[in-house]
Amino acid sequence: MNKNYLMLLALVALGLSACRSDERTPSGGGYLAVRVAADNEVVSAASRAEGDGIPDVGDFSLSIAKENGELVSKWDKFSDYDAEATVVPVGTYTVSASYGDATTEGFDGLSYAGSTTANVAEGETTDVTIDCTINKARVSISYTDAFKSYFTSYSAYVSSSRGNKIDYTADETRAAYFTPGNLDVYLNVTRPGVSGSVALKVKTLAAEVKHEYRLTMDVDAGTSTLNIIFNDNPESTQNVEFNISDAALNAPAPTIVAHGFTSSEAMEVVEGGSVEGTLQAYLNAPSGLAGCKLVTSSAALKAQGWPEEVDLVALSTEDQQKLTELGLVMKGLGSTHDKIATVEFQNVIPYLYCTGDGNEEHSFTLTATDVYGKTTTPLVLNVTSRNNGFAVTLPESVPYGSNTMRFTMNLEGDASKVTFYYFPYGAEQSFNAENVSISSEGTTHTVTLTYPDPLIDTESDVKFKAQYGSKTIEKAFKVEDPELTLSLKNGDADVWAKHVNFQVSSNTDDGW
Repeated sequence: MNKNYLMLLALVALGLSACRSDERTPSGGGYLAVRVAADNEVVSAASRAEGDGIPDVGDFSLSIAKENGELVSKWDKFSDYDAEATVVPVGTYTVSASYGDATTEGFDGLSYAGSTTANVAEGETTDVTIDCTINKARVSISYTDAFKSYFTSYSAYVSSSRGNKIDYTADETRAAYFTPGNLDVYLNVTRPGVSGSVALKVKTLAAEVKHEYRLTMDVDAGTSTLNIIFNDNPESTQNVEFNISDAALNAPAPTIVAHGFTSSEAMEVVEGGSVEGTLQAYLNAPSGLAGCKLVTSSAALKAQGWPEEVDLVALSTEDQQKLTELGLVMKGLGSTHDKIATVEFQNVIPYLYCTGDGNEEHSFTLTATDVYGKTTTPLVLNVTSRNNGFAVTLPESVPYGSNTMRFTMNLEGDASKVTFYYFPYGAEQSFNAENVSISSEGTTHTVTLTYPDPLIDTESDVKFKAQYGSKTIEKAFKVEDPELTLSLKNGDADVWAKHVNFQVSSNTDDGW
């Protein structure tokens, strides 16, 4: 194990501690003697291997944070940390060290991280050791002599779940670093008798932190087979074989054609609205469809349970139900996939809404792969939801015994598609169309709702709900107390009377 240590100690011995004067003993605080250890060991399926040299731990950053995550102190370089001069208040802390950017991917993406918990006591020095390890996956690609002699030119690249593409040239010997997640490995190869370079998707890795993935590209020329040896283990179940005959390499790559939209060009639709015609992606894989990845970026759909990344050829039951529920129409995919498929998005549009006050962007990226690992150029459907300004302004109250409630509604869209609800006996019930009257002027609408029964509950608020597409507004209003009039039934009053006949009437006509 290759480790590099740097220790900064406030007290190098008990004798030094005894020499510290009383005036320097902190009140309500203590000291942290921190040691950082960096370990570059990673795990592979076949063995444990060491990679790049460890950077000087003096260049690591150091931070001290409270239990609730609040940052107390931070040093860009551990070498700048002065344990003797840093008084830390009594308490429990998380002490962390790191090197590099945890989100950067590529050959220069090496990064480390580690943390530990420390309890600081008044006037005492607490020893702290932080063990830092590589917090990414490491991927290297190499080629056998047989592979090099089979192809006239070759290169590779890795596409990460963060959307990064890292190119490996033919003579690249370095390993690249990736954040955890799925990594797609591609080969670009050229062979005599094959027209142009061919891109093959040869493997998908579920990359884990502190793991190494070594991919060796080999060729059996006798059977025209490409063998991908995983972690230098020829018998590994994760190895892959590909047909690389001239016929296979010359087979056309799959294609995706857009109908009703232009790939990567944004189309604007008012939220809650719809589009005329179809928004369809047509897939054609002459060699057979092996995969169809859909990557979605939409805060609104995510909130409704739409998966961010799925393979439409191998959908789980749960994902298929959710996609169908939210309007996606798929044909020729799933367990019955073959060579041709379609994906239709037009019924998804009404479920796109703005999670904030402004407009909002949504994107859908489709990539198809055939049985030889050839992939399409990604097709992208971009939709901008224009905020419809859906809002209502209710009256503060309505007269006692009233059957109607009138209010103002703002909406860019079809006001007749708004559903209104009332709550008899606490149960939600939608108004029938004949009980809703709407007059409109531009995006301003005056709505009158007629309730089945008079509104007479003055003690509780009257609940109100309006729903347009995926947007819901819930509010409440009050019922005014009735005006009561007290009068003598026979007119004149006798101050000496022992019996009085009087009547009470209200401003309502409900017989009170």
